[in-house]
Amino acid sequence: MTATKVANSRIGGGIKVADGQLLPHQIGFLRQSDPSLPIETLRERYKEDNYLYLKGLLPREHALKARDAYFRFLSPSDALKPETSPVDGIFNPDNQLSDFGGLSSRQADLHKPKSERAAVFADLTAKAHTEKFYTEDFCQHPNLEEFVAKLTEWKDVQQFKRSLLRCNIPGTNPVGVHYDQIFLRQGEASNITAWCVMGDIKIQGGGLMYLEKSECPADASSGLGEEIEADFTKRAIETGLSEEEAKFAYNRNMIAAGGLSSKPLEFAAEHNRRWLVSDFEAGDVVLHNPFTIHASTVNADPDSVIRLSTDLRFYDASRPYDKRWLHYFYPGDEV
Repeated sequence: MTATKVANSRIGGGIKVADGQLLPHQIGFLRQSDPSLPIETLRERYKEDNYLYLKGLLPREHALKARDAYFRFLSPSDALKPETSPVDGIFNPDNQLSDFGGLSSRQADLHKPKSERAAVFADLTAKAHTEKFYTEDFCQHPNLEEFVAKLTEWKDVQQFKRSLLRCNIPGTNPVGVHYDQIFLRQGEASNITAWCVMGDIKIQGGGLMYLEKSECPADASSGLGEEIEADFTKRAIETGLSEEEAKFAYNRNMIAAGGLSSKPLEFAAEHNRRWLVSDFEAGDVVLHNPFTIHASTVNADPDSVIRLSTDLRFYDASRPYDKRWLHYFYPGDEV
């Protein structure tokens, strides 16, 4: 069976992104890893792929308990279909999608007009970041920090307080193409993201996708994200900016655009690389480095299941880090 036929058989109705539907030749699949494999093997995979997809790093029941608590917390917004279980997270099809937008750290978004329901939903999804069921019961599971410490061998592994607990409603706008160091610019690239899956996600259900690194030259020591940043810095310095000025100019440019691109289909074609996708199960965790390029797909779940996941970030406290991330997320924090 050809790679195209394999892709077609696994993706069913296709993978929707912000600028259309990924073509079969633009789709690959994430490599899964068992957390119990020798740590040397896992380090090599992380270095080779720029990500590490760990099946069941967190107990399934741990993830589902947090999912159930989250949707019970959101109940005043009427996001869920009546007479369904909170843990299932089934979106109410009678709702207006415009009332259920994503998280935003931009001050400008605070002043946009909202309906009463949209205001309730935005308030609850922001407040959930500081609720005990999330900050203590979910985020502090020892499997996370212990694994990151083993993988990285950093001197002093700490978890940033700031995280992004995302509730991806079916049919709403996905997260654009980016890498995380864009938003952690005020520190070194000594951080790692743990994308934690808080409920089963079908392959069409709005999960993350990662840009393949395999098209890099065999002797390349860096990935595309690092190459893009290095090229911008080089050109900025050539115009007379200092290296520090160039760094912050790049940051302003990227944040203004929301990342590298809002068009994953176009971005993949431009760089001649595939997007790597998968379905996911509650308790799965994908680790990725600060320059790993990724985005989310459109949540086109046929059963209207809301995708719930969070980005937890760990850092080496013995090296300079972005202190803005020591505080919980709140709308308009401009980070």
